[in-house]
Amino acid sequence: MERLPFSSRLIRQTHKVLLQGVRRKHKLPGEYRTSQNWIGRVSINDAVFVPPVHISIQELIGDIEKFANDESNRLPDLLKIAIIHYQFETITHF
Repeated sequence: MERLPFSSRLIRQTHKVLLQGVRRKHKLPGEYRTSQNWIGRVSINDAVFVPPVHISIQELIGDIEKFANDESNRLPDLLKIAIIHYQFETITHF
């Protein structure tokens, strides 16, 4: 965090480091997903949760970056972090 501001680049670099040596290491470490996915059931039509389409990820992460780096935002840090995490997981669902 001292060398990079909170950004898409930092997120991707952190993801790449975290996936080193784990069973999901072949799942595009350091990259956002490149196809639609969903949680539950066999088909997207029966899914329990469907995250935003993959082509929207960069724009949506950009919105998170703006929120995270907005110095006029007066939310307590812990609440801000919780919101960022929730939105990140909802958008990316790596």
